[in-house]
Parts: sequence; C-alpha cells; structure tokens
Amino acid sequence: MGFNAKMKQINPILGIWSQFDWLLYFLVIPMFLFILYFLPFSVKQYFILQSNNPTVLSIFFNHYIHSEFIYLLNNLVIYLTIIFLLYNLEYNKKRFYLVSTLFFLIIPIIVSLTLLFLIPNIFQMQGFSAINAGFIGYLIYSVYNYLRIKYVYIKLSFFCLIISINFSLLCIINNFDISITMIMNIMVLFFLLIEFSSIKKLFHEFLIKIKEIPKKKLFELYYKVSIVLFTFVMIYSLPILMPFKITEGNMMINTVGHYLGWVFGFILPIFIDFLYPHN
Repeated sequence: MGFNAKMKQINPILGIWSQFDWLLYFLVIPMFLFILYFLPFSVKQYFILQSNNPTVLSIFFNHYIHSEFIYLLNNLVIYLTIIFLLYNLEYNKKRFYLVSTLFFLIIPIIVSLTLLFLIPNIFQMQGFSAINAGFIGYLIYSVYNYLRIKYVYIKLSFFCLIISINFSLLCIINNFDISITMIMNIMVLFFLLIEFSSIKKLFHEFLIKIKEIPKKKLFELYYKVSIVLFTFVMIYSLPILMPFKITEGNMMINTVGHYLGWVFGFILPIFIDFLYPHN
C-alpha cells in the first residue's frame, strides 16, 4: 500500500497530499527557520527590522528570524498544527499552494511596511507569528469551505458567525468599550439565529458519525475528535493573537501584524475563489 493510500485510510482528504507536500511544509520550511536561527548574530542582525534603519532584507526576512529559541519553538508548534489541520480540511491543493506561497512572500512586506508607517518608533521586529496568523485566517475559510461543500445547508452567514464570534471574544476578554462589545454581541446573535438550525443539524450529524465508528477503531475516533477540537481552538484564537497585555518579558507582541496577517489569511482565498471559481 502506497503512502497516499495509507493517508487516505485515515482521512480521504489526506490522500491528495504527496510525500513531497509533507516534506516541504513539515520539514523544509521548519529547517529553513532553524538555519536562520542558528546564524551568528553578526549576520542575523541584518535580518532584524530596526525602525530607525529599515532595509530591503530586514523588511522581508525579519518574519523568519528568531533571537530566542522558545519563540521559535512556539511559532513552529503553532505552524505545524495549523498546516496539519489544513491538510485535513483543504480539498483544493492548487489553492493551498497559491495561498501559502503568497503568505510567505507578501505578508512579511505588508506587515513590515504597515508597522513602519503606523508605528515609526517600533524599535525592532522579528518572528514568524504574523505568517502563522495568516494561516489561522486561512483555516477559518477552509473550515467554512469544507462544511459548505460537504453540507449544502451551510451558507456564507456561517462564515460571518465565526468572524463575529472572534471579534466578540476579543472585545470581552480585552475589556473593550461596552458599546463596541454590545455591537459585536448583537452581530453574533444575529448570525447565530440565522445559522441555528444548520449548527444543530451539523452537530447531530457529527454525533451520528462518531457513533458509527466501530469500537475497535479507537484511533479513528480519537483522531477525528482531536481534529475537531484543535480546529475549534484555532479558528477562535483572535484574542490570543491580540492580547490585552502586549509585552511578554523583553518582547513586544506584534498585535497589529497578527491582525493584518489574520485578515489577509481569509480574504486572500476568498479573492482567489472569486477570480477562479472552478479551480
């Protein structure tokens, strides 16, 4: 039995991903980040974005540089988790390659230039987290698209519900102004009322499929439940990307970059599907 056939037994969508796909996204890209991390500081400093001295190199490569191992490890764990979830949900391999390539090439430039314009005294910036935020945004779209294809009763309002819940959680957790929080909560209730019957039906079908898994196939049961739980956590992680406390030790959390990456993450695949609806 070939590699693709074995993957297909776990989840039919995994059958579209070749060994090359797994090696590229799960080995080559992490290795690239590790190589940059282990560069001597005398070389690495040219890749760290300094607001008082931005360069073409630092504007792009600061998103791939890490000065502390714990932040590199944290970003890699998040990245690998999201990519694995996408491999389980994304039907369209061409779209995945196009979107991820544009993430790697465009997000660093958009985030760096925006921050240099908005916050000229940013001091220095580095890290892979804005690109991770882009993949989280893409995961939100992939969840919606997966459900839309598999269950015809899932509509655009379901996608809007996920986005509005993220903003509502962000407002509540970060103690935003009560009027803004109320508007976000009203939006959540509005889309929830529209999608209530669909969510109820979706939950019911999920329970039926879980019950249909034979008791001998415990791995399949744990696998599917784990995918659902991890996906649920990731698609509602905007408050984690944009915490109230933006400093962590000697590091400042790039909340603006995270937000830009997150929004770009779901807008880009929507735009691609609009331009190429049958790809």
